[in-house]
Amino acid sequence: MRNINTQRKADGKGPVEPWQYFDLMGGISTGGIIAIMLGRLRMTIPECIEAYTGLSKAIFTPKHSRASPARGIKISKVADNNDQILLQDLESPCKVCVFALRESNSKLAILRTYDYLHASQTLFEECKVWEACRATSAAPTFFDPVQIGPYKQSFIDGGLGYNNPIFKVYDEA
Repeated sequence: MRNINTQRKADGKGPVEPWQYFDLMGGISTGGIIAIMLGRLRMTIPECIEAYTGLSKAIFTPKHSRASPARGIKISKVADNNDQILLQDLESPCKVCVFALRESNSKLAILRTYDYLHASQTLFEECKVWEACRATSAAPTFFDPVQIGPYKQSFIDGGLGYNNPIFKVYDEA
């Protein structure tokens, strides 16, 4: 973004934030959380770094065991309203998608901030921002699965099946 904004300045244009520049952001686990913070929550890069650093310190401290309340931390550390619905940002110029796996069958689930013609949104119409963050990063060795939707389907870290989601993000474009 620094290079992009340097060029924009040379062209006589003002700086932009990632959500203003990119059409689509996507990721899994840490990358998914960062995509949500920059794209869906429209954080600046310094705000995102500060929020993620605080979030990771709260979660990954040696004194926390698997049973610790810290593993259930909500993304409220990074959002003013931790009950924001992921799909409520339909007018944003930047779309965001994150990936998780259904715990029951390890099939890919794509949590989106936008409507997608070929996808059933029934499960995800009520998915909150913090639930999407937890689902995409619920690595089983560290965290319990997160349950989403009216039928409380369980989801785990998408990195277990799609460690590099570049082709999945490309398919979304």
